Amino acid sequence: LSAAQLAAFACRLGWRSVTLVSRSELTVRPFDVGGGWVASLLSPELGAEEAAFFAAPPEERLWQLREARPGGSLTPEARRRLAEMELRGAGRVLERAEVRRASWRPKAAEWEVCVCAA
Repeated sequence: LSAAQLAAFACRLGWRSVTLVSRSELTVRPFDVGGGWVASLLSPELGAEEAAFFAAPPEERLWQLREARPGGSLTPEARRRLAEMELRGAGRVLERAEVRRASWRPKAAEWEVCVCAA
């Protein structure tokens, strides 16, 4: 989500070319984590994932957090903004891709970026 927000912000600032590169396919969902992690927002009781998290020793909690947030997710609003950015020709989204090389070109005041399919 943060990368999508930065890409949309760069477009609003008037940057000439904005490319969001994602190693995985982007997934649209309302939350970055599953419903079990936010169950207590809707109910006074903890969800199963939350209960397991608080019962786990500290060294296991980091693993649980990483598993809960697989990455590559966008809110519907963020996806809409990226789609608008692409329609206007202000930027593009490359999924399942990786940055292989990036170098700053001082005379042109721009980055030269080599991207390939992941």
